[in-house]
Amino acid sequence: ETKLMGDKEKLLKRKQSLEASVTLGLGYGKKKQRHVEAFYSAVWPVLKDVGWSLVKGEGDEEGATYFLPPGVTMVNKGEDKE
Repeated sequence: ETKLMGDKEKLLKRKQSLEASVTLGLGYGKKKQRHVEAFYSAVWPVLKDVGWSLVKGEGDEEGATYFLPPGVTMVNKGEDKE
């Protein structure tokens, strides 16, 4: 059980680190939240309408958010590219 808590703590720290890097430069606290909300309410709908997609990271990449332009797809680590 201790190892499980250690793994969960590592994942949480990784998630927080990824989220922090994505929102770097947006300010702190409520100011940062307002910027993120403004993006998702004003910018993201326009990008989505022209074909962009949003992919949430899983596993070691939990907490990461990837915005992919039209025609771009994610390739998992270890997958062969064709």
